[in-house]
Amino acid sequence: MQITGSSRWKTYENWSRRYNNPIISFYLGKTPNIVLNDIESAYELLEKRGEIYSSRPRNIMGQEILSGNMRGIGMAYGPRYRQWRKFQHTGMIGKAALAFRQVQDLESCVLLRDFFRPSVNYNDSLRRFATSVAFSISYGRRIRSLSDPIILENIRAQQGNKTCSFKLTYSLLFIFGNTTTAYSKTTKPGRYIVESWPFLLKLPKFLQWFRWEQDRIRQLDTEMYTRLLLEVKGKMDRGISKPCLSTNMFESVREGEMTLVQMAYNVSSSFAAGIATITATVEVFLMAMLHYPECLNKARSEIDSIVGRDRMPSFEDMNSLPYTNALIKEVLRWKPIARTGFAHATTKDDTYKGFYIPKGSVVYANIYAISKDSDIFPEPDSFIPERFISPTHPRVINFDLPFGFGRRICPGKQVALQAVFIIISRLIWGFNFIPPFDENNHPILPDLEAFEGELVTRPKPFLLRFEPRDRDTKKLMDSSAAEAEVELEGWD
Repeated sequence: MQITGSSRWKTYENWSRRYNNPIISFYLGKTPNIVLNDIESAYELLEKRGEIYSSRPRNIMGQEILSGNMRGIGMAYGPRYRQWRKFQHTGMIGKAALAFRQVQDLESCVLLRDFFRPSVNYNDSLRRFATSVAFSISYGRRIRSLSDPIILENIRAQQGNKTCSFKLTYSLLFIFGNTTTAYSKTTKPGRYIVESWPFLLKLPKFLQWFRWEQDRIRQLDTEMYTRLLLEVKGKMDRGISKPCLSTNMFESVREGEMTLVQMAYNVSSSFAAGIATITATVEVFLMAMLHYPECLNKARSEIDSIVGRDRMPSFEDMNSLPYTNALIKEVLRWKPIARTGFAHATTKDDTYKGFYIPKGSVVYANIYAISKDSDIFPEPDSFIPERFISPTHPRVINFDLPFGFGRRICPGKQVALQAVFIIISRLIWGFNFIPPFDENNHPILPDLEAFEGELVTRPKPFLLRFEPRDRDTKKLMDSSAAEAEVELEGWD
């Protein structure tokens, strides 16, 4: 049996149906791989038995070589991971997350204005928004445009290196929020020979041809992360820094507890992950609204009745918009962006329903298949926000499936959901979404199966025009953006 790399989540689901078992297993080399295709087994093993299932499999290219074992998302479960996790929690949960609402609010105002400007690519506008918010959260400074000096400086540095064009591409992917994509390529089974033959690491480094490019990328990453962190330290010393993860790092880490490079990687992890999540989720929302305009109209009616037309939705409206919140949850379920999530690894032998799971097994939760479970989500291929209005299943009531499980659940969930809410609610309030039309005046809608990416997927680019609902709405969005730009000057 063959695993199709670009859509292995579908292959896993097909195997599960073929063998009439939600748990499937196969070997890659000598390593058993277990895939959980139902919500019951995923939560039982990855959450309730977290003491066994919370580690990560060894990833030589991505975690050890490309990341120097410093990306928390790929760390084995242990003291270093718990230290990373503690820092992420204190910086992005509860009151800390609420503190970031201001910059999310202001940047969303700028984003709305970008959407109705001619000749502006909405995908680029989304990336700029997500990059700026993530940069503000990590480093206390915004990104005004994709030609921001920090981006251009990094691109020039890459071009000055005579290695290959991949380095420039990698830089652009990182700065625009897609480091997760570059990292995920290293996790694909069979891509790199050293994953199967780790004894190659015993060769002298100058003979380890497979690592040359990743070593150079890691060096550039390390220089950039460290420089950004030290810039914040300089602002702190001058008393002009904004509260952010970097300031929290300097204030909370005791001397000798981490090296400067470890601190820099800890801060950068939130920046990289948040951008891909926000942009892909909003793109799925736009895809859904083109195919299901009746859902758009229901959410719009709710927002108009609660918020009115004289102001935009705000975070204070969040608890008063049940249908809009249900629509956002359905966006996350309908086309999940992390379809198999990150691989877990077992630290002990275990059994489940007669199924033996040996120590060192690689375990995936097939979020794609779980999201299509018709026993929990009737008509799973359809976009039905109402399924989240009055749910009875506990995993639908507390819907955090897209963010992972147990001790590995995404620590930035609250911050990401805040950003998604403020963008989506304001897009619904402010715009009509107009697809292109063919020669017969039929709308050209995006292909629902046209996605790209591996670990994190997103819709392939599709054409779309943003039309303000009326003149007064456009005027309000324009003036709000101008006011936001003034307030954001403190984040430059």
